[in-house]
Amino acid sequence: MQALLSLPDLLTQHGRRRMDARRIPMEGVEAALDWGRAWRGKRSCEGLRLDRRTVERAGRQGKDLRPYEGITVIQDSMGNILTVYRDRTGRRLQR
Repeated sequence: MQALLSLPDLLTQHGRRRMDARRIPMEGVEAALDWGRAWRGKRSCEGLRLDRRTVERAGRQGKDLRPYEGITVIQDSMGNILTVYRDRTGRRLQR
């Protein structure tokens, strides 16, 4: 049986640098992975985003994600986190 990788093990070097430079906490990345709305991008990448509706849905279930609204996590097909950014407007979201 293969052990599950922890979140820091999934972060690429670039993803860690972007997260640190943009002052996005590890809890925000975890929230995006757990609650984020998924979308499929080009080149077999997947994005998970904490948008306003997701934050409201989590609030109805007793989880306050307002500080993390707008966090987007981009993963490759293996689940490695390529980059992390925050965009509250949603304009960067690709469909």
